[in-house]
Amino acid sequence: MVVMAMAAFHFTTLEEYYVGTLKLPVCNAVSDGSLLIIGMYLVTGVLGNGFWATTVCDGTWLNIEGITELTLGQLLITVMCVMSLFI
Repeated sequence: MVVMAMAAFHFTTLEEYYVGTLKLPVCNAVSDGSLLIIGMYLVTGVLGNGFWATTVCDGTWLNIEGITELTLGQLLITVMCVMSLFI
């Protein structure tokens, strides 16, 4: 997830370099990604690494070998990957 947010910042910097201007809407990947990373760091700092390993639901319904439970971290990464397809 950190890589996705950093990639958004990197590509907007390249856009500014090659085009000469950087026009961003109110909601954009650069500032929103930075806020997401800061929020994740704060949550991890306050609650610890174990917070992301909290079991949310049973994962056997996915029928994927080796996955018996879904953790909060796995679900967050999945949601962020799906969201990145539409941004």
